Amino acid sequence: MPGIEHAGSSAAPPAERLPPERIRQYELSLTQSAGADDPFDVIIPRLHEGPEVFWSPEGLRPGEGAWIFRRDEDVRAIFLDYEHFSTAAISGVLQLIGSDANLIPTEIDPPDHTWYRAFLNPAFSPNRMASLEGMVEREVERLIDRFRADGGCEFVADFAIPLPVAIFLRLLGLPVEEMDTYVGWEKTMMTTLDVDVRRKIVHLLHRCLMDALEERAANPRDDVLSHLVHAEFRGRRLTPEERVNCALVLYFAGLDTVTSTLGWQVKYLAEHTEDQQRLRRDPALLADGAMEELQRAFTPVNVPRRCVKRYVTREGITIEPGEKVLMSTPAAARDPEAYDNPNKVILDRNPTAVTFAYGAHRCLGSHLARRELRISIEKLLERLPVFTRTNSDRLPMRFGNVLSVEKLPLQW
Repeated sequence: MPGIEHAGSSAAPPAERLPPERIRQYELSLTQSAGADDPFDVIIPRLHEGPEVFWSPEGLRPGEGAWIFRRDEDVRAIFLDYEHFSTAAISGVLQLIGSDANLIPTEIDPPDHTWYRAFLNPAFSPNRMASLEGMVEREVERLIDRFRADGGCEFVADFAIPLPVAIFLRLLGLPVEEMDTYVGWEKTMMTTLDVDVRRKIVHLLHRCLMDALEERAANPRDDVLSHLVHAEFRGRRLTPEERVNCALVLYFAGLDTVTSTLGWQVKYLAEHTEDQQRLRRDPALLADGAMEELQRAFTPVNVPRRCVKRYVTREGITIEPGEKVLMSTPAAARDPEAYDNPNKVILDRNPTAVTFAYGAHRCLGSHLARRELRISIEKLLERLPVFTRTNSDRLPMRFGNVLSVEKLPLQW
């Protein structure tokens, strides 16, 4: 990590050993959502005006204090540094139900992580995801055709939620007709500060996935849950506990991130019709780099924290074992030291950003997510006239683990 050094213990909580300018609220935390400024237009540029590293007593939620890193170079370095930073139990999801296990593969460090990723990769390989392209196209067209004659829609509810959720439920092999239940559980987990409510949701979801996995043991299908039960790698299968801990990760990862990314990207195109028109004139630009730029500019996921394993220093600050570090990937993707004019969308920039994380923990579902995003934008531009927002009112937003637009009314 740039500037990292071994350090001795200070034996004091972070806030007590820091100057005031190093202590600040992380403006992308869950509790900062209500009535907030646009995170990409306002908050992230403001974040880059402050220190490169600071302590937030809240982190993403109250009681989850963390060191915040905002620079692209630092974020990439932490992703690669398992000597100083661990992913173990970073979400606290399983601990809510009394388990001391880790979610798989997100809370597993190398070298064990390498085995789990190799086991899972075939279920999410580029070739397998490419085979889903026809299904994605049909679902995109079906949803657009439901509202294209109406002259407008509420994009989040009418498209951004049902598209990726339906596709991912089919991929896992969960019933699409239960979409509202699954989305409700996931949204509650992302938004509530009530620990008892979170615990109840995890219990319900854990039982639901256990039942589905047990059913696949008897009746395998061509879906990811069946892969978790029946696939072998290097002579062994997953244990029942490993299966459900892996299924939980896939559930949380698959139900929100594409929805959020679509919301921000379409919001941008609705507010910047010159770029929308350019993509209409030159649709090949999407595959030639414009999608990479839209993904960079609207990186929605705050990567779950890392737990510090060894003393390190950064900018003269001591970070101690047991303390938490949060890599602000939305900020890193707009780092002015990494990108020229980072807050401007330049469709032919073709960047390589940390949108889907980095290193060993790079997003397992990125091949599917990229395909869903590209096809969605292509078909929206192809099948709808120029679309704009219905008004300039401030939109409801949600921060925390994932930055989301909660509603996006469009007209054409």
